[in-house]
Amino acid sequence: MLRTDGSRFKRQYIAVADDSLVERGGRVKGYEFAKGQYVLCTDVEVPETEINDAELALAVQLVEH
Repeated sequence: MLRTDGSRFKRQYIAVADDSLVERGGRVKGYEFAKGQYVLCTDVEVPETEINDAELALAVQLVEH
């Protein structure tokens, strides 16, 4: 919500390649495993979960070590 008036806002995803708006159906989950290199994951591989930023940071630390 906006601090100034409490109104809501929308998050939009913009494609870097051509500045086009990316709809929900056009997005996939992926992770950068090396600079500029990504692995894409299916919903089967990464099920929807409720995970907070602290848990994600811990998971990344565990994978890195």
